[in-house]
Amino acid sequence: MSRRLSEEDGAEITRLFRVTAADLYAFACTLPAVDRPMAEDLVQEAFRAAVAAWGTLAGRSDEGRRRWLFTVVRNKTISQWRKDRNTVTSPDPPERPAFGDSTADQVLSATAAAKCWKVIEGMPPVRQKVAFLRWNEEWTSAEIASWLGITQATVRGHLRDARKDLRGQAGADVPFITDPEIDEGG
Repeated sequence: MSRRLSEEDGAEITRLFRVTAADLYAFACTLPAVDRPMAEDLVQEAFRAAVAAWGTLAGRSDEGRRRWLFTVVRNKTISQWRKDRNTVTSPDPPERPAFGDSTADQVLSATAAAKCWKVIEGMPPVRQKVAFLRWNEEWTSAEIASWLGITQATVRGHLRDARKDLRGQAGADVPFITDPEIDEGG
């Protein structure tokens, strides 16, 4: 059950919007995979949440309210990324083995792939996205950089670090440990 805001509360929320919205929008634009329309939506969602939580926020200082709004934007971005990741990142089922592949080879390959995805799931969010887009979706560094709003050099750095993590945690026999674009510095 939602409570109706008083005129004073409405005026205070309007004032908070006027002094905070531009900074909140600029912050949202700095987050990975957030474009301008999404940043606008995030600001709008944060203020909707503020209205819903005004009973708690009304007693905070302006700075406390700002911090709360910035936290909401960050958390909503993370939630959206997790939602998107869960709908996209599960690896495709393995292709039917070629004639002559032994059961032991298939099991070892499936085990290595499972170890790799477990390691990738534990990586920092941007590195995880980069690794998934490269090794599961087969995107180029340029495509990944464009989509995430980072440089190609940053993409290659994330891939190198991801490879190092995979070697350290999943072993050297991972199926995508070599990557000509990274190995050649391209």
